[in-house]
Amino acid sequence: MTSADSIIDQIDGALYDCSVGPDAMRYAPGGAQSGERVITITADQAAALQARFREVGTSINLALAAFGPAAANAAQGLAAFTQAFQEARQAEHRPA
Repeated sequence: MTSADSIIDQIDGALYDCSVGPDAMRYAPGGAQSGERVITITADQAAALQARFREVGTSINLALAAFGPAAANAAQGLAAFTQAFQEARQAEHRPA
């Protein structure tokens, strides 16, 4: 079962199961699954995680800016090598 299916089942169960009360929106089909982990984080933890992801993104952008031209040159060199290699192979297979 995908997580989307699980969410749909929970919504259906919450809409049609009012055994706890008319305003209860707590429903887990089949109860808690063994081995299933739920991670809860606070707003402060979420903000700290967001800050770390921003730092990682900034570092990646700086690395791309530094190595971008070299990567473009390497890609062009690889494309030229690939073309030359293919032409050489085709020449080998041409009848004399």
